[in-house]
Amino acid sequence: AWSSSPVALGDGEVPPLGGETSASAPLTPAPSPACDRTSELGSCSKYAEDARDCAPTTDWSVDSCVQHADSASSAGEPWISAYYACVNGVADDVERPYAVPSARRGKARFLELLHEMEIRDGPRVTPEETSEAAALGVSPLDWEEDDASIDAAASAYLGAIGNDADERNDEDASKRTSDARTNSNDEPYVWAFVHVPKSAGSYVTEVFRAHIWRLRERGDEALARRARVAARVRARRNARANDASELSRRALLDDSGVVGENSASNDYDDAYANASTNVAAASLGGASWSAYLSTNGFVFDDGLFHPLYSGMSYAPVMDLTEPRFRDAFQFYRGAFDDAPNDWYRPGAGAAANQNSPLGMARSFHAGRREIFKGSLAMGFCDAVRAPCGYVTVLRDPIERLLSHHAYSCAAGAEDQAGWTAEMRLKGSCDLDPASYFEQMGGVDVSVQLLAPRANPASRCALEQAKRNLRRPCVRFLLQERLRDGIGKLSATIPGFAGLDEDPPESFLNAPAMGADVGMLTSKNQVAGRLSDAQEARLERWRRDEDVMRRLRALAHREIELYDFATSEYDKQWVNSGSSVGSC
Repeated sequence: AWSSSPVALGDGEVPPLGGETSASAPLTPAPSPACDRTSELGSCSKYAEDARDCAPTTDWSVDSCVQHADSASSAGEPWISAYYACVNGVADDVERPYAVPSARRGKARFLELLHEMEIRDGPRVTPEETSEAAALGVSPLDWEEDDASIDAAASAYLGAIGNDADERNDEDASKRTSDARTNSNDEPYVWAFVHVPKSAGSYVTEVFRAHIWRLRERGDEALARRARVAARVRARRNARANDASELSRRALLDDSGVVGENSASNDYDDAYANASTNVAAASLGGASWSAYLSTNGFVFDDGLFHPLYSGMSYAPVMDLTEPRFRDAFQFYRGAFDDAPNDWYRPGAGAAANQNSPLGMARSFHAGRREIFKGSLAMGFCDAVRAPCGYVTVLRDPIERLLSHHAYSCAAGAEDQAGWTAEMRLKGSCDLDPASYFEQMGGVDVSVQLLAPRANPASRCALEQAKRNLRRPCVRFLLQERLRDGIGKLSATIPGFAGLDEDPPESFLNAPAMGADVGMLTSKNQVAGRLSDAQEARLERWRRDEDVMRRLRALAHREIELYDFATSEYDKQWVNSGSSVGSC
C-alpha cells in the first residue's frame, strides 16, 4: 500500500453516491469575467463584479503579508490572525493577489556558483548517475571496477581532474565549460508545496518525505563512487609521477655508466587498484568529498547541505506551516542567518550555509532537492535565493468540502478546532455540510491560498489563481488522478525522478526522521473516527439534493477554478522537463 498502490494514491476511492455532487455539476454557468477597465499592460485592472480595483503584486519578498502581520502583532493582534487578514485582502484598498511571475527568475548567483562547481567538480548528480552507482553497490567488496569503467566515470563525473593532467587539452576544458553552461538551467532546487486542506496534502507530504530521503541516499552513493574514482585517478597520477622520477634517475645513471637492479619502475597499476580503499582521503577540486557522505543509514550528515529543520513533524521536508512560517520565510530570504534555537539540528554544518546561494548550489550539485510544505507557501519562491517552483494538489471542491465537514464538524478533529463555543458546550457538531459552511465560511480556500492578498470571493483573485496555475514553474496534481500526477512528476522533472517508487526501506525503518507508516497506508482518512450513526447521517446529507444545491452555490468559485484546472491538467506536462523554469 505504498506509493505504487492505486488505493493509496486515491485511484481506488469509492465514487460519490447520491447523484452528481462533484464540480462537474455546477449550480449555474460560471459568470463571464467582464472587465470595466484595463491597465497599460492590457490586463484587467477592474472587474465588473468586484467593488475594488485589481492590482496584482509579483514581489512577495516585499509585498508578503509578513510585514503587515508584524506591524499588527506589535499592536496586540495575534500574528497569524493578522497574516490571514492580509491574505484575505484586508490590508489593502485594492485587490492585490500574488501573481507568480510569467518571466523566469533564474537566481543568478546560485547559477553562477553551480556553473563554477560543474567546471571544477564535474556535473551535478543526475538520476542516471545514481542508477550507475546503485548498480555497483556500496560495500567495499562491491567497489571493484575495471580500468575502462574507472576511466569512463572519471571523464564523465570528475570535472577538472577527470583526466590525467598529461592527457587533458584545451578542447577537453572547452567541452567541460560548454557542458556546464548547458546543464546550468534553472530547474528548481526548492519546491514550495501549497497545501490545500483536505486534498491529500498530508499523504503527499509523506510521499515527498520519502523522496527527499531517497534523493539523499542515492546521491550519497553517487558521491561515494566519485570519491573512490577520484582516489584511484590520483593514485595513478602519483604513480606515474614516481615513474617519471625513476626514469630520470635511470637516465642519469646510464650517463654515468652505472645501472642497478633497484632502478625498476613503480607499478602504478597496483597503486591505482589499491587506492579504491582510500576514500576518506580522496579530495576533488579542493573540496573534501568524504564530507558529502552519510555517517550512517538513518540520520544524514547534512553539514554541507541542510543541517537545520524548522520542525520534526515533516523532516526531511521543511515545515512551512503556520507556527513555523514567519521564521522560515525570514531565514530563507536572508533577513537573518542565525536560525531559531528551537529548530531541529540533525547536522553539524553552519546554518548560514543552508539558506545561502552557495550552500543551496552545493546541495543541488549533490543531487538533492528541498521541499517546503505549508498552506501559506505561495510566494515563498520570491524569498528563497535559489531556483524555485510550486506544486499543489487540488480536489473536486464538493468532495473536499464534504471531507472537511466530516473531519472538522462530525469528527471534531484537531481538538475540535472547527467547532464553535456552543458546539463544545453541547459536545457535538450536528450541522449539515451546507449549514456548517454557511455559518463557518472558509469555502474559497483554494483561491485564497493560490492568490493570497485579495478577497478570495473576488473575480480578481479567482482569475489570478487560474493564471498562477498556468505558470511554467507551477505543477498541480488532481487528487482524483493522484497516481497519474505523481508518475508525471517523476517522469518529467529530474528532481522528482523516482517519486513514484516505493519508499526506501531505510526510510521505513529509520528511528529518526523516518516514515509515518500509518499516513502512507490510511491517507489521513476520517474512517474510524465516526460512529455508525454519524456515518449514516453523513450519507443522508450527501444524498440530500437541497443540501448539495446549497453547497454548490457556496462553492461556485472553487468549482470554476477546479474546472479550469482539469482542462489545463494535461497541458502542463507537455515538454515539462525543459520548460519548468524557476519562479
